Amino acid sequence: MESVLNMKDEEKHRVLRKSVQPAFSPSNVVRYEHCLTEPLRELLDVLEERKIFDIPRWMNYYAMDSASIVAFGRSPGCLRSAGDADGSLALTQQRLNHWGRWAATPSLEALFHRNFLALKMASKVPSVSKKAAEMLRVRLSDGSKTSDDLMQSFIEARNVTPRIDNMQIVSLVISTITGASDTTATTVSAAFYYVHQDPKNATAMVEELQQANLSGVPSYEQVARLPFLNAVIKETMRMCPILSRPMERIVPAGGITICGSYVPAGTTVGCAPLVMHRNTAVYGSDAGVFRPRRWLDADSEKLKTMDAAHLGFSRGRRVCLGQYIAVMQMKKVLSAVMLRFKVCQLMDVLCKNINGCSSSAWSPRIGRSKAILRLPLEN
Repeated sequence: MESVLNMKDEEKHRVLRKSVQPAFSPSNVVRYEHCLTEPLRELLDVLEERKIFDIPRWMNYYAMDSASIVAFGRSPGCLRSAGDADGSLALTQQRLNHWGRWAATPSLEALFHRNFLALKMASKVPSVSKKAAEMLRVRLSDGSKTSDDLMQSFIEARNVTPRIDNMQIVSLVISTITGASDTTATTVSAAFYYVHQDPKNATAMVEELQQANLSGVPSYEQVARLPFLNAVIKETMRMCPILSRPMERIVPAGGITICGSYVPAGTTVGCAPLVMHRNTAVYGSDAGVFRPRRWLDADSEKLKTMDAAHLGFSRGRRVCLGQYIAVMQMKKVLSAVMLRFKVCQLMDVLCKNINGCSSSAWSPRIGRSKAILRLPLEN
């Protein structure tokens, strides 16, 4: 299915992105906040029942439930069942693993996975796609406009831009779930790890949250502008970018000159976030160290340079559409857990020196590892 992620036709991509972008604007994403609040309450209740908490696993459950509600108004119930309730997590991991293996060799991927026999064997539609397609069919048939989720926003966008078809709406919904669930869970898990490596960072974060007089499940308005929380998220995404491999682009007709070197049309170029984010010329001699205060201590010019090199959500026309939803989700869950529970011990199970590893070496995703971060929690 074509989506804003894989479209090569730039004009088609521009039309689709322009049509759905208003749904993801900073002013509009707050309308989806209620979709994140209920799963967060459920997550906190789960925490109350456990002293040992497997951060990556349960953050995956929370992120999948909340992302599904944001996308089409229904939770698969991962938190409630303490597992992959409808196979959505397995599907997400399967897609990400596939991209990871084959992204650098698209011609071989097409040869092995897009030939007639392979497509015939893989013709079974995943349950999450069937669910999204069925919900879209129901909404279109009854004309209901009561839902306040992304699917409804995409339907409204199609009314303005008829070139958006049903398949693209389903694709957008599935892309939202895939992107929002795994990436959010990974970043939040990494944030817990990094913050608790230095007691000063953990103390500074808790003190900021306490001074903000937050409610049990904080609203986004309460946490949106907390400087240290914001710095923690940016620094986490710098140290542990979701993608460690290059974000590739194809040079358009006419070629391009990059840093004084001419690159002909059709050439694949890219920047590796893991390399960009450790650039000492941009982030200082301690670029390999998790230090949130670098974002607070920098002057305006330095901050502008660091922001320009930060590829946490990619850049340009292919920048992540759902970045504002993801940030809202991360700020709410991090502040709620940090404020409500005291972290007594942090166990790093697989990687003793995470600062020297790429994100793919320790990625806390279901199917890759059973538990990397464990937090014994006390009220």
